Parts: sequence; structure tokens; C-alpha cells
Amino acid sequence: MQCPQCGHQPAYRHGKAQLSRPRYFCPACHKISTKPWLTVRRSLLVLGMAGLAALSVYGYLLLTGQVTVGGVPASVILTFLRDDFARQAYFQGRNVMLHDRLVQLDIEAQMKDFYRDRIADDQALDLYIHQILYNRTGYVGDAYQTGQDGNLVLKPSGSIP
Repeated sequence: MQCPQCGHQPAYRHGKAQLSRPRYFCPACHKISTKPWLTVRRSLLVLGMAGLAALSVYGYLLLTGQVTVGGVPASVILTFLRDDFARQAYFQGRNVMLHDRLVQLDIEAQMKDFYRDRIADDQALDLYIHQILYNRTGYVGDAYQTGQDGNLVLKPSGSIP
């Protein structure tokens, strides 16, 4: 720290004054100062840089398609938000209309492409994607039914239309 009165380097902490502000003692001019010497500016600069770094990392992950929100890839969410009909159906609670619109937008294929490298089995992948969509929209696909624990299960093969 540098003394604000004589410019001597360094000045040392010397207890606390009112409002818990630190006091500084300069051994050259023998004066005590309570001036906070850029601590607030330095703190704001560090916080600003940390926030900028976090925003940059999140932006990079968003642009490269590596971010999911509740299991739904960001690219799928952006596709959904751009479509007026899908947005209206979602916010009005019309699950069947929403599901039909998501099928038209080919959301399921986008989600399968996103998760295909993580889940190798096609049936497990399909179940996982339908479970995510069920959790978000409440719609149960034709090939599935709700189990006792609230999770989707595949219908017996004879009952699928």
C-alpha cells in the first residue's frame, strides 16, 4: 500500500476505525489514515472480470450446443421459443397441440442427435427423450404409458396403435 499523504511505500494496517474501516500507518510520515485506498474499485474490477469470464464461458457453451436446461438442449429450446404456435400451446397448457407442433418442428430428431453419443440403445434413447418431454409438457406419447412411480414405461406390443 502507498501512503496517500507522503507516497511512501508500504503503509501498514493499524487497527480499525469507526464503521469497521481499516486504519493504515505510514512509517515515513508517522500518520494514520482511514482512506480505503482503492479497495472498493479493486473489488468491483475483480467481480466484473469474474462475471465477464463466466458469461463468456456460458456463451461459448451455448453457441457450441453443449448446454442443456432440464435435459433439453439449448438449440431445441431456441427452436421452440422462435415458434409462436408452440409457445402459445405451451403457455396455454394444450399438451396435445404442443406435442403435435413439436413433431412438426422435428424436435425429437434434434434431441436424439444430441443424446445419441451418450445413449447407444435406440429404445432407451427414445424412452429417455419421451420422459424429458413428458416431464416438461405432460404429454404421454402413443407408445408409452405412465407407470406407478410417475415415469413412462413402454406399452405392451399388442396395445400400440
